[in-house]
Amino acid sequence: MNNQNESLNWEKWKKVLGTALDKSRNVGLSDKIIESSVKKIGDFIAMAAEPENESEKLLLNLWKTATKEEKKVIARLLIKMIDGSNES
Repeated sequence: MNNQNESLNWEKWKKVLGTALDKSRNVGLSDKIIESSVKKIGDFIAMAAEPENESEKLLLNLWKTATKEEKKVIARLLIKMIDGSNES
């Protein structure tokens, strides 16, 4: 996969996650529940998905190395990043 495709996939992923985040908030889910859901999704992806590029490998290794509390931080950071993307 080339860098342009990786960039497009990343932008598509952020848009999908942003839409899910907006919908979750619109139905009244708290940020704590959303954070917990993001962590559970991260755990599932770490078990089931095969990284397709260096960025995905890095994120997978970070996730697998992180403690439970560190995974919560990563989930919060992903939410914060997506919130910032939605403001642009």
